[in-house]
Amino acid sequence: MVRLIRLALIILALATSQHSYSATPVTFRLPADDKNENSRVLGSVAFSPDGKLVAGAFGNFNGMLATPIPGQAVVWDTQTGQYRASLLGHSDGVNAVAFSPDGKLIATTGFQGEIKLSQTEGAKELTSFQRKAVAVSVAFSPDGKLFAVGLNTSGTQAEGDHNLELYDVASRRLVRRFIAGGWGIASVAFS
Repeated sequence: MVRLIRLALIILALATSQHSYSATPVTFRLPADDKNENSRVLGSVAFSPDGKLVAGAFGNFNGMLATPIPGQAVVWDTQTGQYRASLLGHSDGVNAVAFSPDGKLIATTGFQGEIKLSQTEGAKELTSFQRKAVAVSVAFSPDGKLFAVGLNTSGTQAEGDHNLELYDVASRRLVRRFIAGGWGIASVAFS
């Protein structure tokens, strides 16, 4: 797992030319007292806009026939590899993580349809939404006023035929649903 995290960080560091990075490898480890049983799989990583923090979305999907095991997002300091915080509260694995453009907020999505918005400092959860579809991906708009969530709605049409939801960050309310067709949205991004 450490190799996977290091590889993902190296690739992202090379692709990001606006920040300077040391050639010395930094190892990102889960805390020794981490009791989360669903931290074997790293689903995605995201850097804070200033490049000082990196967050990883952890958790495996146990499937419809297995009991969900809680996942988490973990935040580290990129220069030292020091653990900073865990974002808990997902009842199954965490699929995606994203920092807001100002770096003050982190959004996470999970396999059980949970969408969470938390403060970066102190990892305080601000709001949580529950959907009947798998919440697969998340992204903030460049101005930080909105965030979008891609949903996998295969076999879960209970909430209607929509695959993308757009939320207002300030009010923390759903502002629009989009129909993408098919089974869902694997990734979301703003231009």
